Amino acid sequence: MRQHGFSADNAAGAACCTGDGDVLLRFCPAALAVEMLRQGTAPLRAAAETVQRVARTLGAAPGELEMGIIVLDTQASELDHWS
Repeated sequence: MRQHGFSADNAAGAACCTGDGDVLLRFCPAALAVEMLRQGTAPLRAAAETVQRVARTLGAAPGELEMGIIVLDTQASELDHWS
């Protein structure tokens, strides 16, 4: 299932985002984070890299974005968030 603020894959995990709708529409960060999970990236790292990639592209610091993301693998092995 792919949408702008939510993405899930039974084999990899799921991610959901909130924040600036224009940013979510442009970058589909939840789908990006789940793709990283498919490639074996840990959830916390996938969350951090997703936010950093969006920030870099926009020329902003990660803390300047109006975006938060929660990423879980299929084992819910790392429960945390990155914003």
